[in-house]
Amino acid sequence: MNKGFVCLNRSIMDTPLWEKPPYYLKIYLYLLMQASFADGNGFKRGESITCVQTLERICASGMGGSKTAPSRDAVRRALRYLGSGEANLSLSVVSEGKDRVRVSFLQYDKITNSKQVEESVKNASGASQQVSTIIYNKDNQTNHVNRVNSRPAKRVQPSKFNNFTSKPRDMDKIRKKAKLKIQEMLERTEQNEEGYVKDNA
Repeated sequence: MNKGFVCLNRSIMDTPLWEKPPYYLKIYLYLLMQASFADGNGFKRGESITCVQTLERICASGMGGSKTAPSRDAVRRALRYLGSGEANLSLSVVSEGKDRVRVSFLQYDKITNSKQVEESVKNASGASQQVSTIIYNKDNQTNHVNRVNSRPAKRVQPSKFNNFTSKPRDMDKIRKKAKLKIQEMLERTEQNEEGYVKDNA
């Protein structure tokens, strides 16, 4: 599967192509995706070579054995239309034999917004560096906070603790009473156990 992407200008929706049968647009998009991105290998930027049989195949629609495709004559008519001034697409379609054609997008940069995309990529890379710097600084701040929070807490002096309680001496009395009650309960349970053993002896 081919990799990469092609940007498409929204102005295509304002052209007569948008009102044509769907396979006209499908052919146009296929030609645009096959166009050379840069000069080389016998092609100029925005050029490609294809044949009617290939376009006939890629225009097929449907599933399984019920696929339908436009005829070769219909594909040729679509190519003639795309290369005409009526379509207003700045596309040159030159025949190089019976079914072979050379296609040239005369305003490739404008159609694909190539310059804007390149600028956007540069801006995006600069923005990503700024974001990574912000994240790095944030992580450092977080680590600093974690180090501060992990420090052992200072021990509170008894004299300072007493300032937060209204009657610190009452706590001693409550503790003594609680100890006495616990002792009484333990003594009662021991007595009950001794009585139970004697009754069952």
